[in-house]
Amino acid sequence: MKNKIIIYMILFLLLFSFTTAASAEDLTHEFDLSIGTLNGYTEYEIGAIDSDISSGYTFRSLLEFPLDVEMINISYRNNLNIQSLNIGGIEFDIAKNINDDAGTFKDSDWLAATGIHVKDIIGKSSTEVEDITKWNLKIKAPWNSAGYNWEYSINVGFKQDKYDLVTYDLNQTTLTNISNYYPTIFPPKGTVQKVAGDNITYKATYDIPYVGVEFQNNLNNLNLEFVINYSNWVDMEDEDRHLLRNLSAKGKGEGSSLMIGGKASYKLGPAADIFLNIDYNKTEVDGSQKQYFSDGSFAEGIDYKAEQEYTQYMAGITWKF
Repeated sequence: MKNKIIIYMILFLLLFSFTTAASAEDLTHEFDLSIGTLNGYTEYEIGAIDSDISSGYTFRSLLEFPLDVEMINISYRNNLNIQSLNIGGIEFDIAKNINDDAGTFKDSDWLAATGIHVKDIIGKSSTEVEDITKWNLKIKAPWNSAGYNWEYSINVGFKQDKYDLVTYDLNQTTLTNISNYYPTIFPPKGTVQKVAGDNITYKATYDIPYVGVEFQNNLNNLNLEFVINYSNWVDMEDEDRHLLRNLSAKGKGEGSSLMIGGKASYKLGPAADIFLNIDYNKTEVDGSQKQYFSDGSFAEGIDYKAEQEYTQYMAGITWKF
């Protein structure tokens, strides 16, 4: 709910801002179009998190979903200046995957029967992307001098990262003699089981309201930008379906996020630039998970951690008018 309130406030400011500035003669617009790569992962862990079994858990499980895809990004910026609201510009960008092969998914399990510090099972699957969408809405304060030809601007914004993934063609390896404890469930050490077809479907949404600061330096035809944003108000929800076991799980967490970015632009003329852009994000949340079984029963209050970490590299062109 708190994130929705923040979105409504930002959208209201945007609407008010454009209405106020409709006749502004010095308002300029910039559109970016870029393509590049996304490298990273999103994951969640349940059970004896941090190898701590004092809470009574007899298991630990870690699911790591890769995010190694190509992306396309479209951005819009302007230099809107509303002194009464301390607004100096607005920015919106949206990025989406343009291929669907994301890399290798890993599902690791530890059981207390063999010692919670020893990994018993690892499953590996190919990962197909149904959808990866990232969007970011930012309101910036006017630029101020930071010395040595640098300027800075405070900003506030809202970012959402959304994933829809499918893993398939499972290769699962038993790493220990867990079969000594569960002979009817797990095969002997070294056994590799292969199962064709879809394995796990996974959907996750990170909602990230943030504050930050941006710096820029104009060196003739070269413009350098650096931005750092931070959030301590992240909301995250995910849902996965283990198709082979007819098990589904829903997790929720709250936490923090660090976002760092850099951009180098070279002016081709008064109306166009070319640029390179790098963005890094690390988000971590803590919460709980609820699991639903095929017989209608469920387990809730399972200790849960989730995180995402990625770097996005983009190259593109800017149009100004």
